[in-house]
Amino acid sequence: VAVVGSVFSSVYGPRLVEQLGRLPIPPDALAAARESVQAAAAVAERAPVGARATVLDAAVSSFVDGLHSGSRVVAIATLLGAAIAAAFLPSRSAGPTDA
Repeated sequence: VAVVGSVFSSVYGPRLVEQLGRLPIPPDALAAARESVQAAAAVAERAPVGARATVLDAAVSSFVDGLHSGSRVVAIATLLGAAIAAAFLPSRSAGPTDA
């Protein structure tokens, strides 16, 4: 879980800053928005009316990108774990069991 969260935050924050860097957002508000989607929504509420949708869209897009990257890590770990289990765990015979 920690690895997935780390992957997510390493994608979410930089993507959000990349998308919002061209808007006149104060550095402290941008730093807060990097921390969570809820903080980005709060920044959007305080943004000028014309920029609110842009901030929210950037937050959602960055969140989905981070979630996608985190899910990819989970999928790879799951496949690797299944392959290791299949290769090294002993198989059981399908014969009758002793009662």
